[in-house]
Amino acid sequence: MSVQRVLSVLLMFAWLAACGSADEPTKPPPVEETVFRDVAVTPLEKAKNVQNVVDEQKRATDRAVEQNESDQ
Repeated sequence: MSVQRVLSVLLMFAWLAACGSADEPTKPPPVEETVFRDVAVTPLEKAKNVQNVVDEQKRATDRAVEQNESDQ
């Protein structure tokens, strides 16, 4: 192999080694602290609130049915 070829290969390896990162990847912040909060968190909170309303309506209906059955 010629000296020029060896130097080219060494330069290519040095360039590829420089592309790597020695830093550990950082953990992304919680969704609540990003611009995606309104897309990810708010709809979930709304859905949980709606579920709570539906659950309460079901409990009220169940109580009314039980009371009606006990009256008969």
